[in-house]
Amino acid sequence: MKKTISTLAVIFAVCAGFTACDTDAEPLNLQPAYKYSEEYYANLRAYKDTFKERSLCFVWFSDYDQSYSMAYRFAGLPDSVDICSLWGGYPDPVKNPLAYKEMWEMRNKKGTRLVMPTIIRIMENDNFANFGLTYEDMVNQTTTIDPDGVYPDWCVLYGNHLLKDVWEYGIDGLDLDYEPESSDERNYGIYGDRMTLFVQYLGQFIGPMSPNPEKLLIVDGHTPPAETEPYLDYYVKQNYGSSSVSFTSTFPYEKQVFTENIGAYWQTGGGMEAQAAAKAPEGHFKGGFGAFFCLRDYHTSDSGADKEIPYGHLRRAIQLQNPAVTK
Repeated sequence: MKKTISTLAVIFAVCAGFTACDTDAEPLNLQPAYKYSEEYYANLRAYKDTFKERSLCFVWFSDYDQSYSMAYRFAGLPDSVDICSLWGGYPDPVKNPLAYKEMWEMRNKKGTRLVMPTIIRIMENDNFANFGLTYEDMVNQTTTIDPDGVYPDWCVLYGNHLLKDVWEYGIDGLDLDYEPESSDERNYGIYGDRMTLFVQYLGQFIGPMSPNPEKLLIVDGHTPPAETEPYLDYYVKQNYGSSSVSFTSTFPYEKQVFTENIGAYWQTGGGMEAQAAAKAPEGHFKGGFGAFFCLRDYHTSDSGADKEIPYGHLRRAIQLQNPAVTK
């Protein structure tokens, strides 16, 4: 009892030294950053460089314009994430210097690849007009390369617009969100043969068939035409709400990545762990697993998650897919 009274006396004495005690709750750093050795990071980068030889971890990350929680910071992402799709856009180094700094530290120190996602709809909201094209241009466009090897204007203009991000920002590639929803998009936009043409155009500059194979060309969303497969590094399936995986016959197992929407299933992890644990047939490996809005897994709440460590479901999924080697 005396000890309790003495402790309270000290607290009141400290508060008395100020005009008033600050009643605003301040965030506590309950998990200070662990400092790893340079050898650790060198080994991590070497491991990341093998992502084409094993199943990888892919995430869409966003909301890094906020910094009050590690859930919104690149520095808070698990080290074992292989590819990060910048769903929040490329952080401005002036307006958002912390996100910019931590993103490049993640890339250069940890070896995590960075790709720019874009919903590729050229008809929606008259997007074609941004490239000096008209509705009639899109209706009358060709869907093939002409005899001289020239691609149609829409393909070149929109393709170069996307490629500019790769070259100007120095990032690792593109993530094409292929969701042709409107009838105009399906009739005159990027769909079917025109999707094939678009991927072939981009594939001249990035992806496995290009002179720059280190730059990734990825499609997520709807299954792209089979003819696009040679030009793509990965097809990322939005396998949301499912606890099983179903491989498509038009892509190698090694190019198929299955993802869960953690934004919707953050309380339980959804089917992410089951998708991560799923195997390709003997003699193959699946491309990997991943999470949309992965940041919502930072504060996991289900009883099975590792509550003491952020990203409990994601970390467990990583271990299920590629168990750590113990010596």
